Amino acid sequence: PEPWTPAIAVCSALAVGTAAAWNGLRGPRPLAAPGARAVGRAPGRAAAESLAASMVALVLAALIGWGFGAACRLGGLTMANAGARLHLLDGVLQLGAVVAACGAGAWLARRGVDPWSALLGAWVPWMAAACAAAFTVPAASFLFVVPVAVVGAAAVVVSLASRANGSGADTRLVAFAGLAAAAVAWIPLEPAFVDALGFQFGWLNGVRMGLLAVTFVPLVAGLGPRWNNTP
Repeated sequence: PEPWTPAIAVCSALAVGTAAAWNGLRGPRPLAAPGARAVGRAPGRAAAESLAASMVALVLAALIGWGFGAACRLGGLTMANAGARLHLLDGVLQLGAVVAACGAGAWLARRGVDPWSALLGAWVPWMAAACAAAFTVPAASFLFVVPVAVVGAAAVVVSLASRANGSGADTRLVAFAGLAAAAVAWIPLEPAFVDALGFQFGWLNGVRMGLLAVTFVPLVAGLGPRWNNTP
């Protein structure tokens, strides 16, 4: 229900933050990895690095979108004559945003950032957008609130399950759940977004693509150094 969206957004963001802080403090421990700088025992610093990397990926996606928009204007490409080329450019923008996000995740893996800090930092933009949208435009906030709610629920379930069986909490399920929820909420609306925005607001298209792409960051970050999930 629409009146519930602010509470759902805030509670979900708190759940993600609490689970990430709790699991980041009690584990996991990085195993030996050549060239990895282990910062896993400093979750605050690691989460800040993850947020910075995710914001860089967002900015890069916005710049790619802006560049495409400028190129379209210089080449005389409009909504009236673009046709399939508009969707082709949109696909290239999606690919560029994903590459930027994967690069951010790879950098975090190289730094040895622990998976929960990587997850928290990458999802901070989503949580901020969900809370802002829930209080200002609750009717449209589902695009942000639903993925954050899924991540929050998954983080709590994984944390409780790990405590029950005495093992470390694995972020892979949480990160994949968030990616899947974001894809389900956003991808079906992609043709509508393209038709509505075109590349007149190329930077906005880039931000939109970048926000969806940063959900890859914690998945890629977890592929770097091997992690011991025993607390």
